[in-house]
Amino acid sequence: MPKIIAASVAILIAGAGYWILTSTEGSAVSPSLPAVEFQNNPSSLRGSDFSVTGKVKEKIYHSDSNGSLISIEVVDNGEIYIFPIIVPGYISGPNLSSEQSYIFNGSINSKERFIVDSYDDK
Repeated sequence: MPKIIAASVAILIAGAGYWILTSTEGSAVSPSLPAVEFQNNPSSLRGSDFSVTGKVKEKIYHSDSNGSLISIEVVDNGEIYIFPIIVPGYISGPNLSSEQSYIFNGSINSKERFIVDSYDDK
């Protein structure tokens, strides 16, 4: 009987360890931005947090104090969409290079713009 209890405890510990090592940071992961909806009806997405993977197509504007306005190319369900996003000056991350892909996390503000909260290399 003690061997069965010890084996059960070992399995539970191993399972818990596996779950901790393979889980993401909990429920803080944002859903993917629905590109077609953002392009056609961004007002329906206002106030929501999203994650979007996109390739930098153009650096439209940059200011050290205000940040950057860039256009990104997003592939969603086999379709290509290009839209602008804003990376505020206080956000730190890798240098944004044209034709490079990044994962952007952010939200749609009241003016229907995607404002980046964080980003990283893809």
